[in-house]
Amino acid sequence: MTRVVAFWTFDLLHSWHEYYLNCAKKYWNELVVIVARDENVKKIKWRYPYNSEKVRLKNLKKLWIASSVRLWYLTNPYLLIKRLSPDILCFWYDQQSFNNNKLRLFLNLNWVKYKSIIINSYKPKIYKSSIIRKNLEH
Repeated sequence: MTRVVAFWTFDLLHSWHEYYLNCAKKYWNELVVIVARDENVKKIKWRYPYNSEKVRLKNLKKLWIASSVRLWYLTNPYLLIKRLSPDILCFWYDQQSFNNNKLRLFLNLNWVKYKSIIINSYKPKIYKSSIIRKNLEH
């Protein structure tokens, strides 16, 4: 059985998110999607997401793409990946976590063996949360 883990904020759920998850689903027997916590988004992006973590979690579950949808741990988010022990981590083309030395170091120190897959962009001039957010604000 192959376990794939995909993660991101998933704010303002749109077609690119569905594309990303459907691409990840091609590699799986089990797809676990991890949703960023509001507090962690604030630390990384310096603002809270448009939708709360509870709304984002609920919206992803409604898609029926993932086997399970979970929230990151607040104190040590990477610990969830260790506990899930994925075969594949699925990143999207612009995901900073792919180049994040802390993530790689944590996984290596904790003997988490995984393959990584990067999903290409899908109409990035249309389906990007920052663009959608701007349109909502105007």
